[in-house]
Formats: sequence, C-alpha cells, structure tokens
Amino acid sequence: VWLYDSANSSGGVSGISITRLAVDCAVVPSVLFRWFSGSQLSHFSFSYVASLRVYGLWCAFRSTLSIYRQGVALQLVHAGIALASFVFCMAMFVQQVETLTGPTWPIPAAPSFANVMQAQRWDLASSVYFVLLTITTVGYGDLWPRSVLGQLLTVVITTVGIFLVLRTAHGAFDAARLGMGGGGHYERKTSCKHVVVAGTPSYQVLCDFVQELYHEDHMHEADDLNLVLLLNPAMRSTVQAMKAYFGKVQNRHLRHRVWILQGSALKRRDLDRVSYKDCTMAWLLPNVYASDPEREDVENAMRALAMRR
Repeated sequence: VWLYDSANSSGGVSGISITRLAVDCAVVPSVLFRWFSGSQLSHFSFSYVASLRVYGLWCAFRSTLSIYRQGVALQLVHAGIALASFVFCMAMFVQQVETLTGPTWPIPAAPSFANVMQAQRWDLASSVYFVLLTITTVGYGDLWPRSVLGQLLTVVITTVGIFLVLRTAHGAFDAARLGMGGGGHYERKTSCKHVVVAGTPSYQVLCDFVQELYHEDHMHEADDLNLVLLLNPAMRSTVQAMKAYFGKVQNRHLRHRVWILQGSALKRRDLDRVSYKDCTMAWLLPNVYASDPEREDVENAMRALAMRR
C-alpha cells in the first residue's frame, strides 16, 4: 500500500510517513507484545492509536468527492470524526499515564493502593470527560492529572485541542459561506490533469460537452482528466440542473471527476480558484440562446482577454 500510494503522487511518501506509517509504528509493537506474551499486560500499549485510521480512511473518501458536494453537513461530519479520533486517543493516553495499569514487565509487581484508586477514577468515560473539558477551556477542576508526565501531556492536549476546535468552527462557517455563494476551489492533484470551462453556456451545451469529453470511444484518453466548470453566479438554475444531471445513475461515475464552481473569468481570484495556470486546456462556451448575441460575443471576448493575461 505504501509503495502504491507513493507511486501515485509525489506527496505520497510524506503523507504516509505522517499518517499511516506513524500509526503502524505505534500499533504493531503493542500487538506483537500481546501476541507473544499472551494475556500479560505492559505499562504502555499504543494499540488505541489505530482509531486514527478511521480519520485517515474518512479523509481518503472525502478527497474523492467533488468540491460542490462538500457542503456544511459534510464539513461538520469531517470535524466530528477528527475531534472524536483526537479526543479518544488523548483520553486513552491520559488514562494510561495516570494509571499505568497492569504489572510491570518483565518483572511482575503488585500495584499499590494509590494506583488502584487512580485506576478506578481514570476510566475511559472520565478520561474522555477530562479531555473534552480541557480542549473547550471549561475546566471544572474535579479531575486533574497528578503525574508530571500527565500534566505535561495536558499542556499539549490543551494547545492542540483548542486549535482543532477553532479550526472546526472556522471550517463550518467557511463551508456555509461557500455553499451560499457557490464558492470553493479546485484542489489540483499531481496525478491528474484538468480542463477549465468558463462562460455562460446553457444546460444542454454543458451536457453535450461532458458527453463528448468522456465519450466511451476515447475514454482511455480521459482516464486522468478532470473537468472544472466556472459558471456565472447568476446561473444558479444551470448549476442545480448540472448537479441533478450528475446525480443520475448513468452519470454517477463522473461525479468525482467534475467540479462545479461559480465565479467570473474576469476576476483573477476566481481563475486562481480553478487552478487556471495549471490547467491543460481552457474553453469559453457562449450561450447560443442569448437574447442579445452581440453583447454575448463582447463579454466572451473580454473573458478571453482576461484569461489570456
């Protein structure tokens, strides 16, 4: 899996070393120790870090979705999964540090009365409760770490947790703003090419263009080709119609390859959102049903000049 991901993109090596490889390095020694030692426990077992794989799998699935499908609900689900993974891992780590459950290894020793009382207090529920109160800066003070390592760990949890909470809130507000304004951006992938379509085309023109671009006669040439539509903000009905078009059963295989954004080719900011400088090709499609064809031609000429700059 590591070699496959690394071959797909230049960022595969760094991404795996930060996520997948780090998790496996923490989980595998713990699993192997439990396998060879039978039921014997050790002071430190990092098998709970495997819960971070849930977040990794979710991110992999989320990256396959088009930007116009990543609305407020999906953003909230993403934030919830990220926070849940972080809270669970940190809660288990705090509980582990504060209790040190199990006999010492390799020399067994009976736990002291203080450790037994700590083990009864620092269970999973109370540890999650402590982490949630810490990252939300509530801090009732009814539960706190008593070991030096636990207190240092609390500082790290507080810093990272507050950052995640603020990032979650910002992401939710940003998703709501982009959803109402038809915003977003195309995240260019190193393993894929993309083309940009701008202008004021009608729904039928866009459907014909998509069908021709991904026609089965030359589908093998478009295996790594994504389509980014930059439509005028006034074309809300066309945007909704295109979303319904890609929602049909026969067109669902194209949903992860088409991005629908709203903006103007006259604005440099909107061209940057569609990664215009990195696109393989760009088209300007007119509205053939416009009531004023001369004005339509002038506006498209201005869009072409703006894109050429």
